[in-house]
Amino acid sequence: MRNITLRPIILAQTVVTMLMTPSCAPNRAKQAESIYDEAINAFSAKKTERAKMLIDSLRTYYADIPTTYHLARDLSRLICRYEAERTVAFLDSSLAVIEAKQREMLKEMAVDDPAASTPVYIAKGQLAWKSYNRCYLKARADANGLFSITSNFVGEKAIHHDHIVVSCGDEYVKTTVVTDGVCKNSFTDDEYTWETLRYEGSDAADLARFIASNADNRIVVQYLGPRAHYVSVMTDVDKQAVSQVWELSCVLRESLRIRTMIRSARIEMTRSATH
Repeated sequence: MRNITLRPIILAQTVVTMLMTPSCAPNRAKQAESIYDEAINAFSAKKTERAKMLIDSLRTYYADIPTTYHLARDLSRLICRYEAERTVAFLDSSLAVIEAKQREMLKEMAVDDPAASTPVYIAKGQLAWKSYNRCYLKARADANGLFSITSNFVGEKAIHHDHIVVSCGDEYVKTTVVTDGVCKNSFTDDEYTWETLRYEGSDAADLARFIASNADNRIVVQYLGPRAHYVSVMTDVDKQAVSQVWELSCVLRESLRIRTMIRSARIEMTRSATH
């Protein structure tokens, strides 16, 4: 039993001794050539990850074989270009699908301020002439998909609201208190006071996701100030508007992300062609 246990160890030592003996060592140039041929076959079979692994081994362990080393480097560039071309083709097709969806969604939108240098989209149901003199949440998305929600309060007396709470049953979403003058505005005439607060980033996203997921239910909005508050119930039109503009913003951001990836892939194609 003891001899049987030691037999694998003795065999391994014998193999190591043979490889260390010059007369038994494999020819490195032929070995490198064999690995390169295997990489070529892997690339021909579109097994690019396997081909890249083999090329990495050549460039790491056979740098002393100039001919094969340079061939491996050229093959690596060819694989990079091939992968970049495949990436661009896939992204182009994905972008076409996204843009088709975007065009359909924009049919339900209006531009908030036609005089602005870049468009900011709102739902047609929340155009100014449809929303005058009422309390509501207004959803907006710019051309890059930056999403925001504005809480609009109008009343006989100011409440100086600095945040809102949107609830459905026992669940709710609460925004952070807004103190920035850029996001906060109010004015008064002889009859009414108007107050607006704009929420962006995680506040706006949390509101949108909550409203979209509860669009079929009763949603209550509390406009909260230091000493006063106001409560209203979202209309179906406003719930739909927030959901639509939020979805549009997601599509616009995805379109921008894909375009950025396409530019990066094309840069990689150019780099692989010139180096």
